[in-house]
Amino acid sequence: MSNPGGRPTTGGNGSARPPTLENFAPQNKRGRPRSTGSHLCDRCQQHVAKIPVRWPDGAACGACFAQATHTYGTCPDCREQRMLPGRAPSTNEPICRDCAGIATDLTCTRCEREAERFRAGLCVRCALADDLTAVLKPGDDLRLHRLMGLLTETGRPESIYTYMRPGTKARDLLEAIGNRTLALTHEAFDALPRSTAAEHLRALLVHHRMMAARGNENLARFEQWIAARIDALPDDGTSRIIERFATWHHLKRVRARATDPETNLETVTHAAKQDITEAGKFLIWLRQHHNAGADHLRQSHVDDYLSSGPSTRKTVRNFVRWLNEQQSGRTSELDARGPRRRTHVRLHHAEEARADQGTGIGWPTGRPSTLSRPPNRRNPLGIYFSRPSVELDYESGCARCRRNGSNFMDSSRLHPRRTTCP
Repeated sequence: MSNPGGRPTTGGNGSARPPTLENFAPQNKRGRPRSTGSHLCDRCQQHVAKIPVRWPDGAACGACFAQATHTYGTCPDCREQRMLPGRAPSTNEPICRDCAGIATDLTCTRCEREAERFRAGLCVRCALADDLTAVLKPGDDLRLHRLMGLLTETGRPESIYTYMRPGTKARDLLEAIGNRTLALTHEAFDALPRSTAAEHLRALLVHHRMMAARGNENLARFEQWIAARIDALPDDGTSRIIERFATWHHLKRVRARATDPETNLETVTHAAKQDITEAGKFLIWLRQHHNAGADHLRQSHVDDYLSSGPSTRKTVRNFVRWLNEQQSGRTSELDARGPRRRTHVRLHHAEEARADQGTGIGWPTGRPSTLSRPPNRRNPLGIYFSRPSVELDYESGCARCRRNGSNFMDSSRLHPRRTTCP
């Protein structure tokens, strides 16, 4: 059906086709995609490249075979608790090997448990135990024997086999423990490069009491980070002042927050690390550009630092506030609020306001900086004044702004589409 204009009716959905879910592409399945081939699996009805087993209920692909050998429960026919790899002909329910008539040997030659044979007739748990014995070399160390038992008796031993395969960081850690080059102590783990594998293994050892607990782990790592950060700072007074700032301002507060179990200490330490890092950068910059330390810090130094770098520099405000509290002999407090939003004033607007009043526009007490831009018809000189980071003192603005009780730098609320005096 068409409308008078010749276009087909859309039914209100913006398209000539009726709305339907059939037009959407199917979503991709998670995980590694299956290889395709000419063989049909009778269980999942997909074409695959290889059929590993053929049982009485039909051919089973590799994925279906793995799923069948990992299914355990009570067989509905014989009522025994065992592996259920087969399928009942009438109900398609999982049944045991004997009831399904499956002749495939699915028994480990060592532990004699019903399981998929993983390697050389052994189940994955027995094969994993052999690998762990070769790597850890437990000998008479009861802690290593307990660690092997924990890894082999996990719910998914295949994941542990992948976790400790050669070339992974976990395998390197386990080999270091087996070679006795990595002791089961916090000091030894602290000396390692920071990695998820090392922290996971440490947490496992602490949880199962193979290593002594040392309280809040986030707090312990934060203390180590402070020590490493201070060692990396120059010894020209910078490391001394940052050590005081980190210890008495942040570490004291973090330790107090650590007593509250509801506090996310990772978030607290992350913010503290950023404050300490930016404070160190600020003192290094101060020494390089002004050859001054924290004792000779001035407001102009703070303004220069905040206005000449990225926005992350504003994090030094906590450090500046701390300096105000520590340096009681300072005549005036430092302000680290940062430069206000830059507003440009066109020169011809200043000339118009000056001509309108005859007294001229009040200029800032600090020296304004100029920005050169390509000249145009309205601004032939191509010169703009940019608002500096120091406090400004304006005597008057244009007539309209003055009538509304505002100077020309605060006229954005009167003229929302412009940030300068009209």
